Amino acid sequence: MGVQIHYWSADVERLLRHYVETLGFELVHRQPVDPPAEFCILRLGGAQVMIGSDPAALAALGRNDRGVLEVVAARIGCPGPISVYVGVDDIDDYHDRVLGSSTDLVEPIWDAPWGNRQFTVRDPDGNLTTFFETQPSG
Repeated sequence: MGVQIHYWSADVERLLRHYVETLGFELVHRQPVDPPAEFCILRLGGAQVMIGSDPAALAALGRNDRGVLEVVAARIGCPGPISVYVGVDDIDDYHDRVLGSSTDLVEPIWDAPWGNRQFTVRDPDGNLTTFFETQPSG
C-alpha cells in the first residue's frame, strides 16, 4: 500500500483536466461518471492522487453525505498550498512533455545536491508538485 495524496478543490473538473491533460496522469476512477465530478482517483506511475470536492462545494450542490472529518473540513480553504514530490522514471522526457503544455513552471529542471534531478509546477489551485528522478551516485 502506498501513499495517496488528496487534494480538495472547489472545481474538481478544472483540477482533473490539469492533472490528466497537462501532467499526463491517468484517470482511474470518477464519481459520478458524468460531469461535474465530485471525486476522482488519478495515477502516474506509482503515485496516486485523489481530487475531491471541498465541503462547501458539496453543500452548494445539496450534498452533505460525504462524511468529511471536521478537522479536515476546517483546514480546507486555509492558506498554504500543499507541496508534493512524485518520482518518475525519465525526468528529462517527462519535463519536456510537461514544459510543452500550459503548466505553471515554478522551478526549472535542475540537479539538486541531494541527488535528485527535479522540477516543480503549480496546479490551478496553487498546490506545488515537484517531479524528480534520483540520479545514480558516483
